[in-house]
Amino acid sequence: MAIDGSAGPRRRRLALPALLLGSFMGVLDPFAVTVALPAIRSDLGATAAQAQWIVAGYGAVYGTGLVLGGRLGDRYGRRRLFLSGMSAYAAASALAGTAPAAGVLVAARLMQGLAAAAVLPQVLSIIRTGYGGGERDRAVGWYGATIGLGVVCGPAVGGLLVAADVAGMGWRSAFLVNLPLGALVVACAALTVQESRAEGVRHLDLLGALLGAAALLAVLVPVSQGRENGWPSWAVASLAAAPVLLAAFLLHERRHRAPVLPRHLFAERRFSAGIVVVLLLYAAGAGAPLVFVLTHYVQDGLGRSPLEAGLAFAPLGIGFALASAAAPRLSRWGAAVPAAGAAVVACALGVVVLVAVAAPVERQTAFLAVALLMAGIGQGLAVNPVIALVLAVAPDSAAGASSGLLLTTTQVGNVLGVTGVGGVFLALLPPDPPDVAAYGPALAWASVLLAVATLAALVIVVGRLKA
Repeated sequence: MAIDGSAGPRRRRLALPALLLGSFMGVLDPFAVTVALPAIRSDLGATAAQAQWIVAGYGAVYGTGLVLGGRLGDRYGRRRLFLSGMSAYAAASALAGTAPAAGVLVAARLMQGLAAAAVLPQVLSIIRTGYGGGERDRAVGWYGATIGLGVVCGPAVGGLLVAADVAGMGWRSAFLVNLPLGALVVACAALTVQESRAEGVRHLDLLGALLGAAALLAVLVPVSQGRENGWPSWAVASLAAAPVLLAAFLLHERRHRAPVLPRHLFAERRFSAGIVVVLLLYAAGAGAPLVFVLTHYVQDGLGRSPLEAGLAFAPLGIGFALASAAAPRLSRWGAAVPAAGAAVVACALGVVVLVAVAAPVERQTAFLAVALLMAGIGQGLAVNPVIALVLAVAPDSAAGASSGLLLTTTQVGNVLGVTGVGGVFLALLPPDPPDVAAYGPALAWASVLLAVATLAALVIVVGRLKA
């Protein structure tokens, strides 16, 4: 059952800002907390492992809970899940902001991740079921713009909150700011968002959800933490168990009468192809892998400060936000829009290669800013039309599941890209301390790999995403 169209466009327009603010909070959080982490470690005396889990624990729990969160919305109501999840997120933020010890903060971060996994799939599924045609495309465009702004604002907001030391709260304000924001989102959404749920979804495949989450955790945790810890035995064992868990999940889903991922989702060619394109664009393109290698390059290779490195990525987020907002106006061009976007990203990565190997060191940050603006524009044009297409071809009965799968795909793409491409970048550097001149070739090869994966996404867009 979709949102009642009789509510009129005015109510839907009023509902969208509340939904987008909820998404903005979820995107902003990891960046803000990462910036605040040194202050957290100093104040709470957190160990290196605890510090890792303050950041990675949130991402791991969030990424593995998205599909179940979306399916719970299909079953019990998307508005209900959004409101309860946002309330839980605010409560977990209060616990994090008042944590007396690092262990309590880690637990609060895990709770935040679970709550975010309940909230964020509902945003896309409500857009899918409550907005039609061009209105839906525009809503997805504003969703993309919101994500871009979250990426841009996250590090700055985290740094400002810690530096401002409001009422002597220091790093705690990075969490406590979620209380008034969460209250605003809940109040506005309660007044404007109508309830919707999928008809006929009477059973939840909890075992399937647990198996799927276990398979994802078996990959995401060791992949994100293994390299920094020297690939301990637990990481290797976890990766070895992942194929077994995945096989058990697929076998269970095939036999279950109401699988957590409905099988008919993948019968639609454009849905399956779109998921692969999203995976490639987030594993390559202008996403987390590019940010990872450029962060090392700008700070360690060019010797810039963390603040300068953070500001260097502003063009990327700005370009992504502007292109995401503009993409719906180009929808009449169909698959040509994401194809052009992927081509722009590939060209931008080519510019990064040229900057790394040929540009004077003193001018490289300026040239990289131009390349990042190009990359952000291309990524906005490429990603958001594909997301809109995937949502459009997904049936109402699986809007939550498809939204959760989309968001899970972005998480997996980011982790795999950072680990794969980032691992190649670091492997090409000589032993510590590496010579500054070694960073250029490492960045160039990493950018070539990103461009190749982006071109693979372009091929799929051209060959498989046409109507």
